[in-house]
Amino acid sequence: MAYQRRKRRFDRKKVVLVERTICILILLALLALAGRWIAGQLSKEDSQKKKQTKTQTDNTAQKEDQTEAENTQTPVYDFVCSDGTLSAEFQQTLSDRAKEDKKVQKILADSRNYPVSMLELLAKNAETTDFVADYPEKKDEAPAESIGEVKEGEIPLLIQWDERWGYIHYGDGIIANSGCGPTALAMVAAGLTGDNSITPYKIASYADANGYYVAGSGSSWSLMTEAALNFRVAGTEIALSESSVTEELNAGHPIICSMRQGDFTTDGHFIVLTGMADGKIQVHDSNSKERSSRTWDYTTLEPQIENLWSFTKL
Repeated sequence: MAYQRRKRRFDRKKVVLVERTICILILLALLALAGRWIAGQLSKEDSQKKKQTKTQTDNTAQKEDQTEAENTQTPVYDFVCSDGTLSAEFQQTLSDRAKEDKKVQKILADSRNYPVSMLELLAKNAETTDFVADYPEKKDEAPAESIGEVKEGEIPLLIQWDERWGYIHYGDGIIANSGCGPTALAMVAAGLTGDNSITPYKIASYADANGYYVAGSGSSWSLMTEAALNFRVAGTEIALSESSVTEELNAGHPIICSMRQGDFTTDGHFIVLTGMADGKIQVHDSNSKERSSRTWDYTTLEPQIENLWSFTKL
């Protein structure tokens, strides 16, 4: 009997132990399943976040690309000026230049503030960019009464599109695009006399008032002989030869040349020969600081010279 009771108690304990073991195993299995489910949810959330981040990144990149494309897209200009429309040839020239020059971009965007002649000047001469850009603001300013410091016997370089006088009316246009003759004579007269009050504007005003501008052609050649006397210099026509040019320059006599189409102009221009340096000729070109910074061979200049005058002080 005692043995059987002990056996029954043992069997009950065994059953309880087995049941507990099964419960523990079931619990562990449930925990494992729960862990997998939680891991799956976390993985799903992480994947969604990555997708959202990628989408945001893609959208940002797309916007940046769109912005860059908008910024690099070539603007379309209508080239309508205050007094007409710029010709197709000059439109193309300025459109190409605007791709590299923000000042030109701004000028073209505001083209209605400029006359056609001002944009033509810009198209023909990139050196005039600042002058043209300042036109709306400075076009009505009074001209300077002096060219600045000048030493008698030294010919100063004066630029016709200098803002001190370039916007002032002369002939069919303004000094900037029509005043090469008065500017050349101003260089010679101011340099020979040392009188810094002889400005391009002063000579242009005299020429306009006294018939030395020929409509459609420009400054008359008589400006260099008759009108020059009013500014205490004498202009004498000389032969077009290397010996005569060299002789006059070595004597300290500057020479004004009327130029044909070539390195200096497409339709007529006046330049000043100021001296010799290492066998080459020094030139003051009122329309180009760059060309004025170089020396020139006589053989390059001769076929482009239509007429020339040597000057002396009276």
